[in-house]
Amino acid sequence: MLRSVQSQSRGMIVLLAVAAFALGACGGNSATATQSSTPTPSPTSQPSPTSQPTAGGAGLSDAANNFADVTSFQFTMTVEGGSLGDTLSQLPAAAADNATFDLKGTYILKPDANKASDVTVTGSIHVISAGGFDYVDYDGTGYAQRDATGGSYADSISPIAFFAAIDFTTGFDLKGTDTKNGVAADHYVANDAGVAALKQMGSVTGVPDANWTGELWIAQTGGWPIKLAITATATNGTTVVFQRLFDITQVDDPANKVTIPTNVTGA
Repeated sequence: MLRSVQSQSRGMIVLLAVAAFALGACGGNSATATQSSTPTPSPTSQPSPTSQPTAGGAGLSDAANNFADVTSFQFTMTVEGGSLGDTLSQLPAAAADNATFDLKGTYILKPDANKASDVTVTGSIHVISAGGFDYVDYDGTGYAQRDATGGSYADSISPIAFFAAIDFTTGFDLKGTDTKNGVAADHYVANDAGVAALKQMGSVTGVPDANWTGELWIAQTGGWPIKLAITATATNGTTVVFQRLFDITQVDDPANKVTIPTNVTGA
């Protein structure tokens, strides 16, 4: 996040610009994932005592790059409040106050020729992106095909691009080790500077007067994020006014597949 509260707030402001998640157009119809290499941490001449929390550090500094370097993954994500992004903001449900969107799906990132994604926004839309096309189903009755060479609907709801938009290298303290989604992970929690940056972000993006919390878990092997939870509740109660939550599973699992649908119109 930052080297000062001001610079941190600039980094965190990008969080609500999650609207503009950008991964690039996806292509191909399926892929067999392979294990990414595990990054080797750079040696330090005087490592910090393990009994003391660290603000950011090696476990966070490469997390975005490690995440982008995986072959494939599955995810669930919740988005509520703030800027909703190019895809979610166009859905009818976005007109409701405090609209909450639950997403799930699969991304195939490598090899480039087989990039693809399959994302469902519960109750709203199902998008399969492959071979330069989006296949979009709004009501469960079939898919319409659209040219996605200029960008897929799935691009703006990618957890990778969302995570990469935030600087986590400061503003979070290491609190210990947990097992999340079946993976041993380092647990980080927003410190005072991190919470201050979140509050500043909220004050300029339509989420004022809120109590903020931020937590994330980074895989000890592989170094990618396993779980993220950034939440704001109204100061006058317990009502949630902002959420960005995700869980990442099945990283580099060869079973991760994306299949082009057959019931397509406009093909």
